[in-house]
Amino acid sequence: MLSFKDVYHLSTHTRGIQQPDMKFDTVSIFSDELQSKGLFIPIHDKNLDQAIENGAIAAVWLNNESVPNYTPNHFPVIFVDDLVSAFHQLCEEYTRKLKQEECETMTKFIFYSPELLNAQAFTYDIAVEEEKDEFASLLENYIESKRRG
Repeated sequence: MLSFKDVYHLSTHTRGIQQPDMKFDTVSIFSDELQSKGLFIPIHDKNLDQAIENGAIAAVWLNNESVPNYTPNHFPVIFVDDLVSAFHQLCEEYTRKLKQEECETMTKFIFYSPELLNAQAFTYDIAVEEEKDEFASLLENYIESKRRG
């Protein structure tokens, strides 16, 4: 499972509470998705209030952008130079982590929406789709190995 410690090293600075053992059940780029114990990365939209309402317990935010005034002072915000790069690094590191250690619970990554694909046929480029498929395959293999014992 992804933890605050796994995300912290991507940052230039942070605000709010910093608990290295804080675990994230989900990582989402969509504020309108349910994200229990979620890490919100505002690539798709910047509605932090909606993400918090939907369960986000921390956010990754751009260095040069102000965090909305309504954000609670204790709410963890990890500042980065590039959101897409930070999200990509998290995906890669989490994939490596899964290959190296056995996890009883896994973090769910919400990074594409079937509704968007239906609206526009070319929403995601081929590289992202291949990476998504590779990540899904890794997760399926992990689940299958757990079933076998």
